[in-house]
Amino acid sequence: MVPGLGDETCYSLESRNRPGEYLRHRESRVRRDADDGTRLFEADATWCAVPGEGGVRLSSLNMSGSYLRHHDSEVWLATPGGKQPYDTLSKFTADTTWALEAPWAP
Repeated sequence: MVPGLGDETCYSLESRNRPGEYLRHRESRVRRDADDGTRLFEADATWCAVPGEGGVRLSSLNMSGSYLRHHDSEVWLATPGGKQPYDTLSKFTADTTWALEAPWAP
């Protein structure tokens, strides 16, 4: 976690093994991409922490009300109650709440 590329009060998730690559959303799919220096990339790769149940929820900087969600062994930008399968309300809060832990490697 590093200060947000699009807003330093939020966070960006930079790859440890591939510096300069970040988790970003594009067409609701969350993936690792190299920073292309655009404002869109910076916003897509910035996540704001909000309280969750036993952890934090990571809300997209540029898609208010949408959260980083693991669903069906994939990671998506999900909107509660939206029309996509990954937007389902079933387990939404649990699937969008992340626990902060110490890193596996320094």
